[in-house]
Formats: sequence, structure tokens, C-alpha cells
Amino acid sequence: MKELNQFPLARILVFLIAGILLCEYLPVNISFPVMIAAVALLMAFIVLFWIADYRPGVTMHRFTGFLLAMLFCCAGFLRHEQCQPVALQKDVFIESGVATVCESSQRKGGRVKVVAQVVVNDFEKPLDVLFQIRDSGGQLRFLPGDRFVFKGSVRRPSFPVNPGGFDYNTFLRRKHISAVAYFKNSSVDSVTPSNRFLFRRKAAAMRNVLLQKLLHEAPDTLHFALGAALLTGYDDAIGKESREAFSRAGAMHVLCVSGLHVGVIFLILNVILKALLRRKSMRWMRFPMLLAGIWTYAFITGLSPSVMRASVMLTFVLTGTELNRITSVYNSIAASALLLLLYNPALIFAIGFQLSYAAVIAIIAMQKPISALIVPKNKILRKGWDITAVSVAAQAGTFAPAAFYFHSFPALFLVTNLVVIPLASLILYSGIVFLALSPLPVIAHYASVVFYFLVDILCYFTDAVATLPFSVVSNIVISPSQVFILFWLMGVITFMLYNGVKKNLRLILIPLALLTLTIGLRFIKIQLQQRFIVYSTWNDLAAEAIQGRQSCTLFMPTDSVSSTYTTSSTRLTYGINDKISQQECAVIATASGSPYKTASLFWAGKRILIWMGEECVLDDCRVPGCDILVLGKCPHVNDLEKLLQSPCETVVCLNNKDARCVKQLRSDIPVWNTREKGAFMLSSYFGLSLQRTISIKTGRWSPKPPR
Repeated sequence: MKELNQFPLARILVFLIAGILLCEYLPVNISFPVMIAAVALLMAFIVLFWIADYRPGVTMHRFTGFLLAMLFCCAGFLRHEQCQPVALQKDVFIESGVATVCESSQRKGGRVKVVAQVVVNDFEKPLDVLFQIRDSGGQLRFLPGDRFVFKGSVRRPSFPVNPGGFDYNTFLRRKHISAVAYFKNSSVDSVTPSNRFLFRRKAAAMRNVLLQKLLHEAPDTLHFALGAALLTGYDDAIGKESREAFSRAGAMHVLCVSGLHVGVIFLILNVILKALLRRKSMRWMRFPMLLAGIWTYAFITGLSPSVMRASVMLTFVLTGTELNRITSVYNSIAASALLLLLYNPALIFAIGFQLSYAAVIAIIAMQKPISALIVPKNKILRKGWDITAVSVAAQAGTFAPAAFYFHSFPALFLVTNLVVIPLASLILYSGIVFLALSPLPVIAHYASVVFYFLVDILCYFTDAVATLPFSVVSNIVISPSQVFILFWLMGVITFMLYNGVKKNLRLILIPLALLTLTIGLRFIKIQLQQRFIVYSTWNDLAAEAIQGRQSCTLFMPTDSVSSTYTTSSTRLTYGINDKISQQECAVIATASGSPYKTASLFWAGKRILIWMGEECVLDDCRVPGCDILVLGKCPHVNDLEKLLQSPCETVVCLNNKDARCVKQLRSDIPVWNTREKGAFMLSSYFGLSLQRTISIKTGRWSPKPPR
């Protein structure tokens, strides 16, 4: 506990994050009680420590600390609640709307994505809307502050959500986006830009100038894409093959502007300003100019979480140095995270934010003891070992979250980073020299040759590593509890490196035992699982029955790409590695030549009927009984009425129209709309003892009431 007293901001940060997570995942709305508790705690502190001038003794110190922790927990809850986006309850048609662009547009093929603020009907504040505009000509560009007029519908986010898959609805909500809109280039007309987001606009315009200089001297689009990503964070031009190559080689971090880039900018600015501001009377200018340069670069690169973390941390360190205050690096890290989360609590869910902080904490905590394990006498070998120690520490810190999100791990990261880290630093230095010399065309040309030559070496090296066998360990599936255990394990290993391995070896036994237990339980769970899933798709029915590690495809979209995208994450999550036929699954299906297509099975303790008929007539005697009725296509009203006459626990529909139709005929039967609620899944373990219907979290604003 004494060690924790050295990092007060870290303790505050823990409870602030606890409040944010409580607000995000609590199924009920308790905003008012939390607000009352926060006000009561704040008033208690004011009365005790300001008015009464109370000085707590040793016995009361823990109690006051607990109250302070609860206050910051409430603050995190209320701040996250305040930052929630406005929720659209239905699609809205706008006759003539004006959108003000918040961020620079992004281009993916023939489509432009841009976030803009729009005033929608009865809402007091403008809503953040994600516009996706088809632009085959490739000329459409938007800067922050640009405005355009449009006519059409803005829709509430409603994307398919399947087990183990990416939840785009939650992603948009955490980006504060309330609606989406789809248009053609001809449907929008640009108007005079506004003065809003002026600083962002200037930064984006500056980046565009730098990109034009990089493009002018680039030998081809591939080199321009990599050079632009390395220097400015502009990654729209990077192709899918390049991303996969860097990812497989374990070098994806150099394409994302991070602490390495900010550190290089700081070193260059520091050297230049020391040379220019030698006089004592001018030294005071160094500190504000350093901060201005660092934050200008941060804005130019788009303020990604890793850049903001590095910039805020560096700001705290520089401020402490300027005031002759020496602070703990962990306090600086906690202060930067605290400031960023108070500004935007949803950053805690950003993958870049999590990986960035995990990497920097692991490097600070583990690099020195790892480096001390081996001390080469040769200076070059020592530098190489130091880089290896940094790489090992960073990968140890990011392994758990990276495996959780991406289900893979670059096995050759040590080989890659021995070359990539120094090479990326050289590329940054040469790129900055090239851009600085751009007013001198002849000299700048030779500087660009050096810059793109180094980029070419980086590209060649990553391609070579990516093609090596066993360069990536794929299909890794870990649970959130295993992520926590792995972080615990890394903490124990770090403690052992500092305090001796042999005498503290027993400390590692508990996390290792828990990790082994969770892996064993997951294996048993997969072997005994029985699931029936109706996937959430745009149109076609996709249904699958799972038994252990085998699956039986009942219905699937005819498009192979669509069906693979729909089911791949689910099969990875539930350990599916084999397929079985409908006969082995005991599925009774009608002949394809019959007037209607059905499939029925007894699965997970329920009678399931899948109906694919449309315009046909059912006799009363031909209506099968079932517990779960899946409507792949809504039949004629008369047939639907006869289907719903038999006892039925749940009706599963694929869209809003079919769900409304069922509700009109039988309001007493629960209806599961996969378009609204996500995939329908019926699961059973250990025979029939545990049967349940699992709701896939859609991440939209329910069950919290609209604002």
C-alpha cells in the first residue's frame, strides 16, 4: 500500500474508469441516484475540509480515501452519461439539410466517409451523422468546417450483430455518432465553409499540403501510401495487401502515428530551439514553442489516441521540468489518461487507447529488468539487445488485448522490430528533412530519394517476413477473464524480475492455475455445447445448428463472401472446425419441388420450425407445432395466421416489416427481430439442464431512455 501512495493519480484513474464501465454496462438507468450521491459526497468534503478545517487521523484516513474514490467513481459515471450521443428513435427525412463537417473525410475505394453535424427536427443540439457518399470520380474531399446541402433520410444505426462479430452499432455510439446517411455525389452541394472547427481545418489543410509534397516526389502510389502513413498518419491510401503484410510481420505499429513519432518530433524541435534560443532572455520561449510544435503535429496527424497519450504525457513532463518539479512517470501516465477520459470517456473502449497505454506501461515497467538479464560487451550488440528488450516488453503488455480483439499474434515480432524500429526512426528523420527542404526543389528531390529508398527497404523487409511460414499464430480466442489473468501474470513476472525469480516463484502459481482452469473449462464447454443460431443479416436467412465442434448449415446466403463474413467470427468464437450434414443433424426438410420450403429439428431441447414459404395455402392439418418459429420469408397473411395458431414460445423475424405483421396478428407472442436485437441464439449445455435464449448486445441506446 505504501508503494501505491506514490501514485495518487493512478488510484483516482482506477475509480474513474470503474464509473465509466458501470455506466456503460449497467442494464438499468441510475443517473439520478448517482447524481445525488455525487452531490452529497462533494458537500461532505466541502464541509469537512474547508469549512470545518478537519484533519483526519490515521484511523479516518482510509475512510476519507474511500469517500474520495466513490466521488471519482460517480464523476466517471456522470461524465460518460453526459457524453452519450442523442438517440434517433426512427429514420428522419430531411427536405433541405445543411451539414457541417467535423473531421476530414476518409476515402475507401469509390466511397467517401465523413462525419458532419446536422440539425434534425426536434433536437436542440445538432447530431453527429456519418455520411457515406458514392464518388466514383475520386474528386470529393472535405475539410473540418466545410458545409454541404443535402436532401434525404438520416437513419439510426442498425447494422447486423452476430456472436463474436464486430458490433458496428456500439462502435458508432462510442464515436458519438447518432445516425448514418447514404448519398451519391450528385445529391450533395457544397456551400461556403463556416468558422467552426477552424483550428482543425488549418491542421487538416497543412497536412494536405504535406501530402501533396510527398505525392509529387513519390515513385508510385504504394511508396506514397506508406510514407504518408509513417509521417502524417494518413492511411487512406494503404491497400489491403500492405496492411496484411505489416500485420503479419508485427510491424503495424509503425504505420500508426504514436509515441515514437511524437518523440522524434520533440527531439528535432528541442535541438533546433536550443541552437536558436541560446540567449538567456530568449530561453523562456523554448517551452511554449515546444508545446506548440508537439500539439500542432498531433492535430496534423488526426489526434489518434496514441498521439494524444504521448502528447499529453510529454506536456506534463515538460511542464514539470519547467517548474523544477520531478514527478513519477506513472503519475504522468495516469494524469494523461485522466485528462483524456474526462474529455472523452468513450476513449477507454478504443482499441488504440488500450494498446497504447498497455505498451507504454509495459515498456516502462519491464524494459530495464529484461535488458539487465543480458549485458553484451559489444556496443552494437548492446543497442540491439536494448531494442529487443523494448520489443519484448511492448509485446508482453499488448499480447492479451491484441489477441482478444484480433485473434492473432505475430510470432516473428523480435526479428521484425530489430530492423523496423531503427529503420522507422531513420525514415521519420529523413522525411522531416525532406519536408523542411521542400522550398528548395533540387535539394528536396535528393532528400526525397533517400526518404523513399528507406521506405522501399521497409516495405521489402516486411513483405519478406510476412511470407515466412509460421509468421503469425492465428485463431487465438481468449475471454475477458483470461485477459485479466494474463495482465495479472505480466504484473507478477515484472515483480519477480525486480525482486528475484526464485524466492517469489510461488506468486506465479495462482495466475497460472487460473489460466489453466479457464482454458480447460472452455474446452469442456465447447465439447458439450449445443446451439441454434439465426444470424443477423441484411436480407437472406442464415441459420446454423452447432453440436460440440461441429456445425450444420441449415440456410445460408448464396453469396459465399457474405456467408463467410457472417459466420466466420461465430465459428471462431465457439471453436467450430468441422461440418455435418442435415441428415446427421436429424433435420427434416421438405423437397425442393414442394410449394413451400421448411426445415424442422429438435435442438437444444426445443422444437424448431424454419419457414421459407411465401405465397401458398396451408391446410389446417399441415400446420406443424413448434416452440421456436423462424420466418425466413413472411408467408401470406392467411398462412401466417394458421402458423401462429399453434403454441409457440418465440417467433424470429429478419426485418421490421415481418415483425410488425406478426405483432398485429398475435401481440401475445414474443417476437425476436434480428435486425433490431441482433442474432437469435438458443444454447444448451450438459444435456438439457441449461437452456436459454441469449441476447446479442446491439450496443444501441436501449435500455437507457432517449434524451
